[in-house]
Amino acid sequence: MDNRTNVLELIHEGMDVYNVNGDRIGEVRVVFLGGVADEVIALRGEGADSPAVDLGGEDPLIEDIAESVNVDEVPTEIAERMLRDGYVLMNAAGILKADRFIMPEHIESVSEEGVRLNVEGDGLLRR
Repeated sequence: MDNRTNVLELIHEGMDVYNVNGDRIGEVRVVFLGGVADEVIALRGEGADSPAVDLGGEDPLIEDIAESVNVDEVPTEIAERMLRDGYVLMNAAGILKADRFIMPEHIESVSEEGVRLNVEGDGLLRR
């Protein structure tokens, strides 16, 4: 686990999320710390689950993740990185906004005020 993954341990449900400009863009819904072993990923996730990423069932891993994140296509590399490195699922602010996945590399800092990102919210993977 590297320093970027460790930052996920500082985040909890209900924290505000701010983009690179300091605008509030949502609230933390789920934190998944990652740590799914390459061997488990190679077995299509058998024996491992993560919130918002269902690894069970008969479907190949990429189909499960694509279905759970509600996008047409999730590159295998990104799906595997989510399981290995962890992520934050953010409830996006605004009734017409889609929830987003935040990867550890998108996090600039974590404080009592919330999670500050180093990107705009629109560039994050939609759920």
